[in-house]
Amino acid sequence: MPISGAFRLVLLINPAFFGLVSPEAAVYAIDIFSANDCAMTMPGRPGGHISAVVALPDPAPPSAIVITNAPMPDGGNATITYLPDGTLRAEITDGVGVLTIASCPVWNPARDICVVTLDWGPPDYIELQIDFGCVGSSAPNASIPSALLIKPKPKRAGEDFSAKALVARQSRKALFASAVPKRDRIPGNEERDFMMLRDEVAQLADLLPLLRSGKVHHALGIAARLRLLLIPVRGEMGLLQRCAARVDAPLIVYTGARPSLPFPTIPGARRISLEIDGIQTKEHPTPIDVDDWLQLTAARLNEKDFTNYSILSDIGNTRGSHADPDLKPLVEMLENMQSQIGTTESQAFLATYICVVGEAIAQVARTLLSSRQ
Repeated sequence: MPISGAFRLVLLINPAFFGLVSPEAAVYAIDIFSANDCAMTMPGRPGGHISAVVALPDPAPPSAIVITNAPMPDGGNATITYLPDGTLRAEITDGVGVLTIASCPVWNPARDICVVTLDWGPPDYIELQIDFGCVGSSAPNASIPSALLIKPKPKRAGEDFSAKALVARQSRKALFASAVPKRDRIPGNEERDFMMLRDEVAQLADLLPLLRSGKVHHALGIAARLRLLLIPVRGEMGLLQRCAARVDAPLIVYTGARPSLPFPTIPGARRISLEIDGIQTKEHPTPIDVDDWLQLTAARLNEKDFTNYSILSDIGNTRGSHADPDLKPLVEMLENMQSQIGTTESQAFLATYICVVGEAIAQVARTLLSSRQ
């Protein structure tokens, strides 16, 4: 079907963050295209498309888990759920009514990623695919297997950020060495900085489990901690970078195979990506310096790109460390998107973003602290 506009929600969440022995599905990327997001009309039910890159659990979960629960521009909703019997269930709710489809049983013994695709359109067409093969459809002539075994995927080669990581490390060291002491201040020292870093790591250790358990109000407290750790204020480095500069240490996180690839140019698209991990995994194989990760493009809104640095800064400056009476459009978009953390209910993607970044940065900070002991 012809679609000239798009709404895209991209989630990149580390499966180790959830724990692969648990029943949750790790969602890596979601693309949502809706005809209602375009300057066009269609007779009857508007069409749409969702592609979700996920790692389905094996065995199937003891209770239903939500892969995506995405709002549509017209106020409707698109939900894909993985059920205890191993089937997927998709539901489209819009101004026309409710449209549902169920798949054949799907098994993923390798716990590898797959592409789950949902298409719908007029009058009442709906179809589910996995790795671009049909597993459920309202079309009478669709070929649907009795069950599907997801095949393992080959390992992806990552970009090489080693040269940039060395430059980032040297830049932090040079910036720290050139810092000018402030008047009427008592100079700090290495011991004090690392004491403050230990306190910040302790706060994250307390707050992150609360956020993962569904107490989403703690996302703002974690956002404030991340702003202090990562975002410069008045030309000074964040606490994490300053501690690393003091001892000339690396700050390595892990990201996707090709994080520098630009977003496709689709007019009107709204996008958010989250691609960070504190440990190396098949899904996040690429080591990258924290400062280089902060400069990766991670969102697009109103034809403007935003980096991870911009996202964390905007959240911290309006909702984390400050309580502004108004919101920046990017923060408002994150608060309106929905996602699921672990076994908690669907909630604002802002909380998911803060939770995943917080977990990765806490791991980096712990590594830095342990290297100094």
